[in-house]
Amino acid sequence: RSALNKNQKANETIRDDTDLFTAVNQNFQTLGTYFSSINQTGEVTSLLADLGLSSMQIDDNDRGFTYKRSGPLDMRMNPDDNTETAYDLLRRLRVTKLKSMLKENSDEEFAAEIA
Repeated sequence: RSALNKNQKANETIRDDTDLFTAVNQNFQTLGTYFSSINQTGEVTSLLADLGLSSMQIDDNDRGFTYKRSGPLDMRMNPDDNTETAYDLLRRLRVTKLKSMLKENSDEEFAAEIA
């Protein structure tokens, strides 16, 4: 039994001596590759996926998930990843693309005004 979580800080809070599952610092999209790496073949009979944000992420000013306190606009699930931050993405995108993303991904009524 394994638990894949891209958030390393969350994985670090899991007790090392648990025999329920092993915490693995990976994205869900690598699930197939991960199963192959541990020689897990055959059928998956159940899967539990935590796909949301936690208060631990929102409360950490350095993560950039809140607008209530000052901090960098990061918003990556794993800040140790060498991936683009929300700040970098917003600087790179054209207004039309940002508007399109807001409208298509969140049905944002005020997408044009926000962009």
